[in-house]
Amino acid sequence: LSADELRRYLDEACGDQLELRIKVEQLLSDRTLTFEAQPPEVSALAKGETVSGRFRVLRMLGRGGMGEVYSAEDLELGGVVALKTIRPAQANDGVAMNRFRREIQLSRQVTHPNICRVFDVGRHIPKNSAPIVFLTMEYLDGETLRQFLKNHGPVAPANGAIFAEQIAAGLGALHDKGIVHRDLKPANVMLTKSAGNHQRAVIMDFGLARAFDGDSPAELTRTGFAVGTPGYMSPEQMNGEPPTAANDIYSFGILLLEMVTGKRSVNNAAMLAKSGLPVSWQNCIRACLEHDPQARPRSIAEAVAPLVAAPAPRSSSVP
Repeated sequence: LSADELRRYLDEACGDQLELRIKVEQLLSDRTLTFEAQPPEVSALAKGETVSGRFRVLRMLGRGGMGEVYSAEDLELGGVVALKTIRPAQANDGVAMNRFRREIQLSRQVTHPNICRVFDVGRHIPKNSAPIVFLTMEYLDGETLRQFLKNHGPVAPANGAIFAEQIAAGLGALHDKGIVHRDLKPANVMLTKSAGNHQRAVIMDFGLARAFDGDSPAELTRTGFAVGTPGYMSPEQMNGEPPTAANDIYSFGILLLEMVTGKRSVNNAAMLAKSGLPVSWQNCIRACLEHDPQARPRSIAEAVAPLVAAPAPRSSSVP
């Protein structure tokens, strides 16, 4: 089907089933997709296993497209770190490994309380399996914004403004270094406790991040090839155009709308119109979701400004 025919077909076939629509779009965007039966997932690391002679695995935290994430005790320096592996099947994939290295290189350029810190990269050689490449990063004790919304429902605007400012501050630190995240979504924002038992929003996962002030290898990002998560990508990102900070600003608008409504929609404008949100929130989100990237706020600080200036009561408790 042509792009227009496909859009009409999905509108009719999926209706208002947003999760189904997102899944289908993800499958359609995967150009390497095969339909062969896959064996059950087996964890790369076991609880209690010592990795590279230094990190003792405590438990698995999650599994994603690139690999798995565990909490691990640092036996040399003490404390707990997050340990992220790359799947053995992808370890020999040049593109996957370049993205993994880039995640380390880009994230280490930015030191900010609202950006997850990456410490080091290593290689673990188990007794009876292939070598495992891993990185260690800041362990964040909490839950993702996606998990929070699922477990507790939407965040009240007064508290959401605090998270919005923190996420914007983290994005601003990235943009100041010429980096676009390109995959901002609730699953990539961790809500964790900080000093004084206050909630802190931290941006994670730089696997798709890209510097927008220089050239990138052609095998990592190709013109006309959409990279990101359907449903959170800007129109120009969906078209595979070169990345700019405006991509993240658009995703920021979708994230804000989902955060304070607890819902996703295939029609963000309609949801915003009937949301009943304060005018400051509507102005902020509407500006971020402009179809034309030139019509969006010029910076993430400008985007969040309506929420910063709003005279709403402030609280660090959630929701």
